[in-house]
Amino acid sequence: MKASLSLVVVVFGIVGVSVASPVTPRVPLTRRQGVGADVAGVGKCPTDCWNEAAANSSCDPNADDDCLCGPFFDDVADCTSAFCNIGDNLAALDFMEQACN
Repeated sequence: MKASLSLVVVVFGIVGVSVASPVTPRVPLTRRQGVGADVAGVGKCPTDCWNEAAANSSCDPNADDDCLCGPFFDDVADCTSAFCNIGDNLAALDFMEQACN
């Protein structure tokens, strides 16, 4: 009797945790658009590189594809390869490369 009661408690406990757990991830209240938002979604290091490259750039990567895919791309790539981990580096470059192709 004790074994079957324990089994019932375990089953109800598992069901209770499953029901209380969220099924889908929460959606952010605000959604940023564009390549910059994708790069920012990778992590802090690529975001810092993006912001540094934007501050040092003589053109606007948000308005000019030649800027985004030219000197700005090179500045972000140099920074992420020097300061970010391999995963962040590759993810940020993947988003930028998709925008430039």
